[in-house]
Amino acid sequence: LNSLYEVYKDAVLSDIAKLGKNERAFKEVVEKVIDFYGSRVSENTIAKETSIGSHNTVSSYLSLAEDLFVLRAFYKVEDKGVNYRSFKKLYFTDPFIYRVMKRYTKGEGRIEEGEIPKIVEGVVGEHLAREINSIGYTFFRGGKEVDFVIGDIGVEVKWGRGDVRDLRLNKGYVLSLDDFRLEGDKAVVPVSVFLYLISSEKVFY
Repeated sequence: LNSLYEVYKDAVLSDIAKLGKNERAFKEVVEKVIDFYGSRVSENTIAKETSIGSHNTVSSYLSLAEDLFVLRAFYKVEDKGVNYRSFKKLYFTDPFIYRVMKRYTKGEGRIEEGEIPKIVEGVVGEHLAREINSIGYTFFRGGKEVDFVIGDIGVEVKWGRGDVRDLRLNKGYVLSLDDFRLEGDKAVVPVSVFLYLISSEKVFY
């Protein structure tokens, strides 16, 4: 398994070298993605916490990681559409890639118990993004956030126990570990069931 990590990491770094990009800058950006995983973050924040300094350079490396299918970014959805200038949420496109990049930047690829909810959140986001063209997240004053938004439907990932009150929109889904119930236009659904329903196009259609 360790050799598999190295093969994937070396393939990514080889692409970065071919494109004439700086590996050190890429590594610093990726490490901050892990530090802020699943949280709202800006290029300015990452720039200030690394030696890079420029938010434009950070933006270019985030875009590069997306082009290499390492990362996926989700932008804030507002009444007037998507706000690309607001904070974004960043996830690796697969839990395996998360472990590869954690091992690459932190020297240890083991997943801690506290990391699992955010990794599951990223899995849900990636599945949604692959099936639906327009998806983002939103948050309100007071720190209330909805993990993913598709039109007027929200998806909140709780992983443990779920309650419909966890969703800050009028309709949508709260994803739990194994709870299952329906209240009005909101449903608490196990993550595993929800992911199956996405793939079978039975959730939003």
